[in-house]
Amino acid sequence: MHIGKNIRQCSLFIDPKYPFHCTSPDGLLEIKCPYTARFSADLSDFFSKPNSVGLRMDAENHLYLPKRHRYYYQIQGQLAITERNWCDLYIWSRADAITLKIPVDKTFWISLITKLDNCILPELVDPRAPRKMPLREPKYITEARAHNENLKQATASIKRKRTQDEREMEVPEADKIISSSKKNTTEKRIRKPKIIFDL
Repeated sequence: MHIGKNIRQCSLFIDPKYPFHCTSPDGLLEIKCPYTARFSADLSDFFSKPNSVGLRMDAENHLYLPKRHRYYYQIQGQLAITERNWCDLYIWSRADAITLKIPVDKTFWISLITKLDNCILPELVDPRAPRKMPLREPKYITEARAHNENLKQATASIKRKRTQDEREMEVPEADKIISSSKKNTTEKRIRKPKIIFDL
């Protein structure tokens, strides 16, 4: 592919603000060759299917990279650390290729920095995983997890109560009387003893 630019190999970039963040990008061009799409003749068609992994199709039939995809995290990290404004994501298969321009998303990166600082940095400085110790979790994460668990239990309790109330409302009083009288008649029924003949 001829783009009329000089391309030179880059090495490791270290973030001047957060020195524990570093990257060695492919450049302003990130190249991906998804294994699942290796034989696809039309990558746009491949990624438009609901079970495809990677790109998605928007309402106007344009491909985009979802923010929850690992490629998005990787590209945003590279853009932030190298202080670039955009990256070309080049996706290749044996029969087709697609290039998407991914702009820097500073809001996304700032929100991710908090998690990296609070969760990843302490593990890099003093690793607990190799010592089979529980990982450190910031207070806001444990509080959010407890809140979500309480919310889940409260929701389940409300659903159980509603289901119980609905069951009670479904059976009219007349049916309750009939069913209770049927129970009484079956309980009073006298069974004849079986006679067994021994020959």
